[in-house]
Amino acid sequence: NKKCEYNFFVEHTKQETKYFEKNCPFESLESTSDSDIPENIEKEDSVSDKRVYLYQSGKFSLFLEEKPITDPNFDPDNNTPDDALFLEKDGQIVDELTVNRFSTGEFGFTNELSYYIDKKFNIFIINHGIHETGYWLNLWAHYKIDPQKIKFEAIKIKTDSEQINFPDKLIVLPNQYFDK
Repeated sequence: NKKCEYNFFVEHTKQETKYFEKNCPFESLESTSDSDIPENIEKEDSVSDKRVYLYQSGKFSLFLEEKPITDPNFDPDNNTPDDALFLEKDGQIVDELTVNRFSTGEFGFTNELSYYIDKKFNIFIINHGIHETGYWLNLWAHYKIDPQKIKFEAIKIKTDSEQINFPDKLIVLPNQYFDK
């Protein structure tokens, strides 16, 4: 919705946040015109016990859930709990992939893990942030859900020093801080 502008750097009231969540979704299935939407995908996410089901079929289910915090040094003022995608078959979790994380540090430093899932079950993850010298990007990863194996399969992962093309190709990128 191009009429919606959400400023992430401003602290919004609860009423403003509710308005944005209701009227300004980041993605809407009704606005897509692609014909490759899986036939059993729900038009609206179904929520159960803090799980957000993104896809459900007779073969498997895909859901998003906040991971429990196990670190005793966790500071809720500077960190958010991780979110993970889970693949479920016959009520059992068969695979997991952490896709979202956010933390802040001294002097406005941020570290964020973000994700995007397309309609063909491609999952893209980036690790990015801000520090005193500017923006940084540390990781770019492409995964795909294999519906036969019911697994998250890594396709390509790039860091600032290497690229891995799965299953077996490692490329060391030129970097002044690493010796080939």
